[in-house]
Amino acid sequence: PLLGFFVNTLVLRMDLGGSGSARGEDAGAEPTVAEALAQARRRVLDAHAHQEVPFERLVDALAPRRDLSRSPLFQVLLALRNTPAEGVALPGLEVEPLVVAGTSAKFDLTLNLGAGTGAAAGSLVGGLEYAVDLFDPGTVESLGEELVTLLETWVADPAAPVFGGEALPPVRRRQLVVEEGSPSVEARPARQAGDAAEVALVELFRELLDNGSAGPDSDFFSLGGTSLSAVRMVARIRRDLGVSLPVATLFSHPTPAALAVLVRSRGRGAEGPLVELRPGQGRPLVLVHPIGGQVLCYAPLATRLDPRLPVVAVQADASAPVASSLEMLAARYVDALRQRGGGPYRLAGWSMGGVLAFEMARQLRAAGEEVEVLVLVDPQLPPLAAADEATLLGRFGLDLLAANPGLAPATGALDARALEGLDPRLGLDGLLRRARRRGLLPEDLPHDEVARAFDTFRHHHELLTRYRPEATTGPALLLRAGSGTVDAAGWRRLLPQVVTVDLPGDHYSLVVGAGAAELARHLSAALAASGSEPPAEGVS
Repeated sequence: PLLGFFVNTLVLRMDLGGSGSARGEDAGAEPTVAEALAQARRRVLDAHAHQEVPFERLVDALAPRRDLSRSPLFQVLLALRNTPAEGVALPGLEVEPLVVAGTSAKFDLTLNLGAGTGAAAGSLVGGLEYAVDLFDPGTVESLGEELVTLLETWVADPAAPVFGGEALPPVRRRQLVVEEGSPSVEARPARQAGDAAEVALVELFRELLDNGSAGPDSDFFSLGGTSLSAVRMVARIRRDLGVSLPVATLFSHPTPAALAVLVRSRGRGAEGPLVELRPGQGRPLVLVHPIGGQVLCYAPLATRLDPRLPVVAVQADASAPVASSLEMLAARYVDALRQRGGGPYRLAGWSMGGVLAFEMARQLRAAGEEVEVLVLVDPQLPPLAAADEATLLGRFGLDLLAANPGLAPATGALDARALEGLDPRLGLDGLLRRARRRGLLPEDLPHDEVARAFDTFRHHHELLTRYRPEATTGPALLLRAGSGTVDAAGWRRLLPQVVTVDLPGDHYSLVVGAGAAELARHLSAALAASGSEPPAEGVS
């Protein structure tokens, strides 16, 4: 007659060092995959035979040197959720499970696995929980990819040595060779820059991304490139090489070698509202720009979607005439998509991008065209209230800082204390001066680029204040930040068929922070539900 949480952690120790003691073989022989698996089975069964010994008693008996910064005896946990999934039935009550989101990692690294349901039935699904003080999101994502690759090589040849397979995916192996010159990875040697343009661009990558080993084929985003470093990059290209390029060019031309092609052609082919984030087969997912007009904020999301899925972004086109209404701006983007190849269309957008995606879908459906996927990510219901210059400048400053994952913490949320004292009443110059003094912005961030970005921000805000949306029919998905204030009921009046899902995090972390993986999963599910193409698998 007890009620409690009866779970005990079992500490497991493996011998994979080739000592032979765990297998009764000659010392020095590296275990095969099958032998290591057999050893793991024995260890687990032995541990379960004594599972009644509490973990705390084991710690007391072994008396390890204690360190309050880490768990004693182990720091990496594997948790397999294999309890029956049947619901609890109580007379006179309706019962449903409540998912409680954790706010801190209990261990350095935890691999959570469980039985898949629905389309994933018969498989294991899960994710990695990690301490943000020890790992950044890119590192953990690479660990997950390497684990999958390692398991695939083990399944393919269980008789091979346990360390004989390639744990690194091919793309990561090439990246290590190019960026670090790793002699232990089998790949072709890093290529040297071919001409003066490549040499200059390689030097810019090394300087602005603080990576002395960057080469002609190094990827801007793999080296940690952000929206701000992209602005600095195109400004330096304009200053040093005399070629003006849109910031989003770094999506379609992310390496010095690819950028050199545009530099040699003096930027021809880099204009227009559409930019290819990633090539692929079939109809693309179209991501529409937020209020700032740029689309580099979608980089964390794009990398987490199925690599087979083509992704196209709609950016603000500085070469086009100024739009007098949001409807006109949306119509311009619709025309660009039609010229690219037509529908059915798959549209998504964050913040103002969600409002633009809605208006684009409304215009397309009114013209009798099919929009099979429409995903709105945390968009405020228009029209927005008018704001004075100081208020707009303050919002622009927050957007500039919080939308850059390299500046915000790993969660994607910017500490509000960092913005204290950045008085927008001082104007753009005062805001930038104080932000630089606090180390929130780089010293060489071009003032003219920031001024142009603020003009775009202000113009788009004006369009949102004048926009009066009209209702439309058709399926849609509204993804809201759990800590936000998006009016789901108001969107339901405009989109009667909309399905609303609340996601953990804030407005910015949904896209540029830890929430990007969850956002990718929901986008992938929406694309799969359209039923016309294979599902695009998100990456945990």
